Amino acid sequence: AVNNNRSRVMSIRVDQRLNDHTSFFVRYAWTHGDNFNPSLGQARDFYPNFGGTTQSRNRLLSSGLTRVLSPGLINEFRFGLNQTRQFIYGQYLGRDMNRELGITNVAVDPQVAGFPLVRIDGFPNFGDRDAWPNRFRAGNYQLSDTLTWTKRGHSIKFGGELFWTYYNENNYNSPRGNFRFRGRASNTSNAVSSGSLSFADFLLGYLNNVELGDVPKPSNFRNRQGSLYVQDDWNVT
Repeated sequence: AVNNNRSRVMSIRVDQRLNDHTSFFVRYAWTHGDNFNPSLGQARDFYPNFGGTTQSRNRLLSSGLTRVLSPGLINEFRFGLNQTRQFIYGQYLGRDMNRELGITNVAVDPQVAGFPLVRIDGFPNFGDRDAWPNRFRAGNYQLSDTLTWTKRGHSIKFGGELFWTYYNENNYNSPRGNFRFRGRASNTSNAVSSGSLSFADFLLGYLNNVELGDVPKPSNFRNRQGSLYVQDDWNVT
């Protein structure tokens, strides 16, 4: 299998002079990307058919308005944002593979349905990654204003800035089940044994332990900050 990448990009640029005293600009960029990686799953290339897809959505905006209030007084207003979204999931998303494989007593939310994680001691894991599907959104907003006053060799700037940042992510832990085979049942001493005995447990369906987490662990961060400044550039000659 090979990587499958698809991307779309759009950019817009606007520069406009409204009159002798006012002008503005806008810059906007937008990107959509979808990447399928056959080696994104648990076992890399060891097992086939356990790849994953990464969807990314990004947008960037920058804008500004400049006004000449008088021959020595200029105001500059700026607004910008930067946002990104990402969604990572396995190729079995939406299929309740537990039910299809005949695994009972494991209730799976349809939103996170997929292939369970199977761990056989001594062999690479296979199945969807434990934390899939993974969704996160992050971004920031920026607002600033600067007033420049020029008089008698002085260029004085008064300004302020506001900045907002956010980050949202849903983290899952074994939403489809984490099944581990350790060779105990096939070992006459009932001791943990990796390799052939753990594989025998897998073939016979003798589990050592199962982990199942059905509640996502959200991470939601917020940050707000502001600043003010005054600056004087003085030309003494």
